Amino acid sequence: MATEPQGPGWWIASDGNHYPPDQHPDPEHRARFAGPPAAPPAPSPVDAPPAGPPQVDPRATISVPLGQTFGTPGSDAPGPSIGAPDWQSPQAGPPGYDAPPPGAGSPPPFPDAAATPPLPGTYAAPPAYAGAPAYAAAAPTPFGGQGGYPAVLTVDRAERIARWRVFLHGFMLFPHVIVWYLLNAIGGIVVVLSWFVILFTGKLPRGFHDFSSMVIRYGNRIVGYALFMTEEYPPFEFDSSAGDLTAYPVRTDIAYVEEHNRLTSFFRYFMVLPHAFVLAFVFVGAYVMVLIGWWAVLITGRLPQGIANYLIGTGRWVTRVSAYYNLLTDEYPPFSMS
Repeated sequence: MATEPQGPGWWIASDGNHYPPDQHPDPEHRARFAGPPAAPPAPSPVDAPPAGPPQVDPRATISVPLGQTFGTPGSDAPGPSIGAPDWQSPQAGPPGYDAPPPGAGSPPPFPDAAATPPLPGTYAAPPAYAGAPAYAAAAPTPFGGQGGYPAVLTVDRAERIARWRVFLHGFMLFPHVIVWYLLNAIGGIVVVLSWFVILFTGKLPRGFHDFSSMVIRYGNRIVGYALFMTEEYPPFEFDSSAGDLTAYPVRTDIAYVEEHNRLTSFFRYFMVLPHAFVLAFVFVGAYVMVLIGWWAVLITGRLPQGIANYLIGTGRWVTRVSAYYNLLTDEYPPFSMS
């Protein structure tokens, strides 16, 4: 390394120093200028070293293989590494070399001391910060999708439906209809009790919420099977949890909210009247879709995708309105099938 080029093929690195051809990172450049390095210029009489122990001229070029160290004259201690930038040198260097002060913008050491240092002019990325905090993945929301509304209806639609069901599944659902009727009768009492509790305390008991959620979930399974959404017969299952813990293709999740607004709960019946008016027209379209779907299943064994999307969208709308009417949430339902 020198401050000025000492012969053909010498090149300047990003640190501003010149290096001989055999230290160039390009192998073609090293091969082109292969040969013994040029001898350093003879010092002038003015720069001649004084008498005494031999001194090392820092401007001199020493032919030492890359990575090999040399010792300081008069000492057995190893010196700096030739061919590596000065900030990698284990010691200060030969006489006349002023080492940069610590922390003055010098790059950090290599993570592995045994690793081969890079060629001059290159930079190795510093080791990763061991104290960096580990960021865990965000936990999924309990009931995602459908605009973030607390009441969610999810349907995994079957591709094929047995043709014989168009004649018999009404009779097959008769036991479920009886159970659903009894559940709705009890659920009506629970809704009235919830209304009074919210007016006095501003809170909905968890048991009331879970029972009303179970009634809505039970009805959605029956309707989903009746509308040819699935081939799996709905179970007689009465799990009263906010989330649907079953693997049934028609699932209903209603998030539990303890705090409720007394004012909106008091006028809840009147607040759902706009939805009831709009849904009356939506049900007319759903009735037409059911008739067309009945013939499609009888002839092809499939429910067309467009009809299924309309019926599922109607079910989601009704599920949100039912959750709001039954005081399970204070968030006003959107006028949407999505």
